[in-house]
Amino acid sequence: MAEAQTAKNELAEIEKEISSIKATVRLLGPAAEGSGEAESNSLSVVLLKMEGLPESAKPTLSLQLSSPVEEAALTDIFDPNVAEVPESMKASFRGAETGQATLTISAKDADIPLGSSEPLDLSLLTEFDAMDSKKEYTAESSVPIRAEGQSEGDPVCTATIR
Repeated sequence: MAEAQTAKNELAEIEKEISSIKATVRLLGPAAEGSGEAESNSLSVVLLKMEGLPESAKPTLSLQLSSPVEEAALTDIFDPNVAEVPESMKASFRGAETGQATLTISAKDADIPLGSSEPLDLSLLTEFDAMDSKKEYTAESSVPIRAEGQSEGDPVCTATIR
């Protein structure tokens, strides 16, 4: 069991390093227009509601995308009436490999860990009709958050994301 925890910690450190490198690359700016690069996928996630927590709760969601390995946080519930959506309400991932990536959500309330979700297969959430030429697709999903080590039973809370 200790070996698994050590491996998990090492993986977390490597993922942080990769995220740091990606952030540095993003600071360099987007590829120049006409560079021949195809338009990449982007994935935006907002929190619509949290169920199973008291009214006084201040939930924070940590989102971990597997491909590319990136991390983001949501601290506020999405408000559709806001003209410009702040980062606290919307997590955006550029270059998402929607055909093979997973998204894992961890929740905490005022720095108290509540648990995490099972990895969500993005290919199931991002299915679309190839004959439909829309540039943007939207899907909603309720994601159960369970205490660490608990894979079945009632979740601690449920996050509805879009």
